[in-house]
Amino acid sequence: MLRLLARMLLAGVTIAGTVIAVNPAAGHSASAPSPEKPGGGVMTLATGDRVAPAGGGFAVLPTGRGGAYINYRDAAGDQYIVPRTARGTDPSQFNVSALSGQGHPAAAPRAAAADDDLHPLTVKTNDMEGAPPVGAYVWLMNTDSVSRHLSFQEITNDDGTVQYKVPAGNYAASVVFFDMDAQGKYTASRMVTINDFVVSDDKPSTELTIDERKATTLLDAKTPRASVQDGVSAGFARTDAKGKVANWGIADTSNPTYVNPQPAPKVGTMHYVAQWDGVSTNPDAGYRYDLAHDSDAGIPENQTFSVRAKDLATVRHKFSADPANQGLGALMSVSVDPTYPFPLAFNGSPDARMPGTLTDYLSTGNGGEWQQMVLTPGNTVATYADTLAVEPGRKYTATWGHGPLAPNLPQSTAPTVCTMCATGSVLQAELPIYADSEPDHHGDFGTPKTAATSHYVLYRGDTVVADKKNVKGVTLTDVPQQPGDYRLVMDVDNTALPKFSQSTRTHTDLTFHHTPAIDPASKLPGTYRCTDKALTTPCQVLPVLSLHYDLATDATNTSGARVQTLKLSVGHQSYGGAGSKSPIRKVTLALSYDDGKTWKQVPVTGHAGQYVAAWPNPRGHNATAPSLKVAAADADGNKITQTVTRPYSLRGAK
Repeated sequence: MLRLLARMLLAGVTIAGTVIAVNPAAGHSASAPSPEKPGGGVMTLATGDRVAPAGGGFAVLPTGRGGAYINYRDAAGDQYIVPRTARGTDPSQFNVSALSGQGHPAAAPRAAAADDDLHPLTVKTNDMEGAPPVGAYVWLMNTDSVSRHLSFQEITNDDGTVQYKVPAGNYAASVVFFDMDAQGKYTASRMVTINDFVVSDDKPSTELTIDERKATTLLDAKTPRASVQDGVSAGFARTDAKGKVANWGIADTSNPTYVNPQPAPKVGTMHYVAQWDGVSTNPDAGYRYDLAHDSDAGIPENQTFSVRAKDLATVRHKFSADPANQGLGALMSVSVDPTYPFPLAFNGSPDARMPGTLTDYLSTGNGGEWQQMVLTPGNTVATYADTLAVEPGRKYTATWGHGPLAPNLPQSTAPTVCTMCATGSVLQAELPIYADSEPDHHGDFGTPKTAATSHYVLYRGDTVVADKKNVKGVTLTDVPQQPGDYRLVMDVDNTALPKFSQSTRTHTDLTFHHTPAIDPASKLPGTYRCTDKALTTPCQVLPVLSLHYDLATDATNTSGARVQTLKLSVGHQSYGGAGSKSPIRKVTLALSYDDGKTWKQVPVTGHAGQYVAAWPNPRGHNATAPSLKVAAADADGNKITQTVTRPYSLRGAK
């Protein structure tokens, strides 16, 4: 009966990483002098603010208490996210590229210009009262060549000035101001930009005045359904005359944000990007707006998003939730802009009821590409999806958190990062801590420091080359240039987390074969990139097997059925179609009703990576769902075995 049911179903159907230098002759591993990195996870800044990967860079996550942030990209390409609350703090603490392990080495010092070649420049600033501002930041760029000057710094002088000595030439400047009321409460953000001015050889000194009162254009929106702002950001990618790019911008939550219109620059170019995010005024209405626009003609005078329903895409998000972690989570969105690859904020308030549904209206005039992520209630799990490309008037559906949640690798169809790739003598092996039923989803701890634990062990042959706790991956250097087998074993224990009653423990055991020569079928497409900075192109996708489960359960991953069914996808990690195509040769499923002491095999039906299985659910008030153990292998000998404890709940049971 169960085998027949399986056939019918088939027919219808953010943890740190480490760089490791490998010495195969010595038979042990040694940590190289490299900072630990989250490998795609959430990071916490010195101020307590959290940032996460987004759109090729990093974006700040909403705090629930409001806030404003400066975004800056230096000459080396490193990104800084500086919170407003970081006044008087060394900006290097907020180099998120360096904190993630993706930062660039400090640039080699250039020969100092002779004093005769440098000219005094004074940038004077005034606040809304015409007085020196408090806590404002100045960005300054030589638009002839960014290598001649690019800087940002906080204004600390009592007279509101910043003094520079710079080469003569063309420049652009921008200042971010933060308004305060009489009680010291933060009330607004304002960004004033001057696209073109000159420091001349003919003048003994130059003075530039930037007045906050120029920023009078409010970033706002008029939406078809009533909504209120819960996030806003504005920034630009500015190129010099040689095409070198620098980035600058600001992000805010519920406070108003103002800019000053500017024409297109006379020297270099400006690509301006703005995003407005709003939530329904009725908490029970279940919808939100995420809108973006861009401009190559400077900063437009009109900064109001006036959108029509027919020009928007509609995405219906379905959220599943652990019974122990129900409530309000957050759906967050970042507009993906290839010209401005350093987004500011994953805007979005905790308005997504979990379990439940939420309708998200996305703008399409910005190119229609969005990266979205979900934070479960209490920030327990952060889950990312591939970039979503949408069209006006179209409707889409996205499912989040349908379990069991277990470490697995994605099958990505939109540009993203490869977490298990290799090139030359460098091999990166990262395994996302959580994945749900969607092939492109991968997740991590929503808060970097949690009571959950993980143990990661990587072997080359029989030799341990990495043995780490509370990491999800490592990068090996000096990898031997002969074919070899690797084995990755990861244990994740969520039992100490009060908001985990399902998928409480997972054990994943992967074996994969690595050949240094890159097979064309496994070459990472140019639109994708490797996570680790040590991995250069061309890069190859490692032939690692991956599992994706689709249990017949409700929105709390709970089942009341007498017969439990499972759809199982078995394949390899892939990016834009690149990855191993080795046929799946063997798939088995076993259940344990005594917490892994004994196992009983369950028939599996299917072929070519798509399988189904069915088994009777335990009955009775004290019954618990059985543990799952799936094992699979392909024709090339790559293998996976994964065990999930309490993968779902039984209705009516404890």
